[in-house]
Amino acid sequence: MSIVKIYVMGGTSDSNLHESNNNTDGIIYTNDVSECDFVLLFHRIHMRKDNIDLISENNVPIVKAARDLAIEHGKKLIYFCGNDRPPVILPNDQHTVVVKECVELNERLGNEFIIGTSPDDRFDGTYLIDHPLTIGFVGHLLFGRKKYIDYLSNSGFRTNFIIRENYFHTQRMRSYEKRKMTEEYFLNIKNNLFTFCYRGAGNFSERFYETLMMGRIPIVINTNCLFPYDDIIDYNEVGLFIHEYELDQNMNLGERITAYYEQNKHRLIEIQQNNRALYLKYFQKSKLWNTFFRHIKDKGY
Repeated sequence: MSIVKIYVMGGTSDSNLHESNNNTDGIIYTNDVSECDFVLLFHRIHMRKDNIDLISENNVPIVKAARDLAIEHGKKLIYFCGNDRPPVILPNDQHTVVVKECVELNERLGNEFIIGTSPDDRFDGTYLIDHPLTIGFVGHLLFGRKKYIDYLSNSGFRTNFIIRENYFHTQRMRSYEKRKMTEEYFLNIKNNLFTFCYRGAGNFSERFYETLMMGRIPIVINTNCLFPYDDIIDYNEVGLFIHEYELDQNMNLGERITAYYEQNKHRLIEIQQNNRALYLKYFQKSKLWNTFFRHIKDKGY
């Protein structure tokens, strides 16, 4: 396994990186920028709150300083901005690898990569064996979800849908209420073979990664998304992925779900186990950034 040396520019509050710091996994965090492979910067910017829709080489001081330091030492800058809707960041800048949780596929810039998200591990070791076709979903109906939830609710499938009035993280409630709702959410994924996954405020589904973590199978309506490591992960093996424009032309979602279930009846446990393995390899908190660093180095950046 090749060693990747990382120089962290400034501090970071990213919990996933702190988890990775405790995992040797071929990654060394160094205080000597001259010996590193990459300079790493976390700096969150929100387009509306910070009134920035483009991060250039000069308009955000800490980004400029990190980029200048990397260039001075002949290194690449890895920059993670975060947020569901980040600004455009150093477009096609040859000195910078821009890491995001989501992009529009047809708007992807040449230096942008998707890392995915890393839900806490709540898996209890169980898979669904000889389980009927059931579809779960817990959440609100914003961002275009309603028409699909209504469709599936009236399609004759066995569905287990729990509809929330608002976005969970913005609701004011006591801690025990949040714990109860969180437990209900993950129990829903656990008890259903399939989980319906559709984008949120950003063009990605965190529910997708939680479904992998729970060892279940996602039904994904692809809204022009880019998925992590799509050059090495065959997402057709992960679950049912349907481009939204295809459903706009022919709303045959029910037929496609039924066909997928029938075609894969003999390997549903295998798919669940493989999805769990994907989470452990790519999206577990202790692996998320280390795996990404190695991937970028292996690609020659």
